[in-house]
Amino acid sequence: MGAFQIPVIWKRTRHDRGERFILSVDDIYFLRVLGKDVHFYSASGLYQLQSALEEWRILLEDRNFVELDRGALVNLDKIAFIYADMRQIRFRDSDDEVFCSISSTQLQRVRKLYPHIEIKNKGIFH
Repeated sequence: MGAFQIPVIWKRTRHDRGERFILSVDDIYFLRVLGKDVHFYSASGLYQLQSALEEWRILLEDRNFVELDRGALVNLDKIAFIYADMRQIRFRDSDDEVFCSISSTQLQRVRKLYPHIEIKNKGIFH
């Protein structure tokens, strides 16, 4: 399948009008609905677009994106590991501030369906 690119908006601040940016789907760690916008998290930054998550489920269904928490589609190819006790997904080539939550139900699903994804306990809640 060829490159899939999305026109998105990058804003310096919440009140900024924003600038257009073309984002490759392959660069996205995850996307999440916040208010009326879908926010795209990638190595190059945070972008947004006013749209519905249901549309992205359809557009990304054959691109290895899975809903691992309510309102969040995660790129399985970008996962470095999951902290089970914190219920946090960490991503390859990202800083510690970029993570996505994962529901308990979906954590069990990942253990079963994606055994290649490393799951660790950070030990903070023990």
